[in-house]
Amino acid sequence: MYRYFLQIALISLVSLMVVIINLPAALIDKLGFDPAAIKGALLVMIFIGLLVYRALALVMLTAVVALGANLPAELAELWGINRGILIFILVVMIIIPLYLRWKRDTSLW
Repeated sequence: MYRYFLQIALISLVSLMVVIINLPAALIDKLGFDPAAIKGALLVMIFIGLLVYRALALVMLTAVVALGANLPAELAELWGINRGILIFILVVMIIIPLYLRWKRDTSLW
């Protein structure tokens, strides 16, 4: 029960922060919020959430890197994205788990 309440409270807090940060700048200043502090707190909460749900974070990271690696060349150049680095990251994300599984399966202990 406590965990369920905590999850609802955190989701509500993140939702409120997202709504506040998307308000016009004049209204944010009028309400007395610091946009940089709200963005920082939101980033920290998202980072902590992704640490708690590591499997989701891995899926999201893979999806973002795959999308970036498959962008059209003109768009990637316009946004300053180096597709070669993203392809390298995808290859590393495949090779490391395969190596660790091979190492575990061939271990004597």
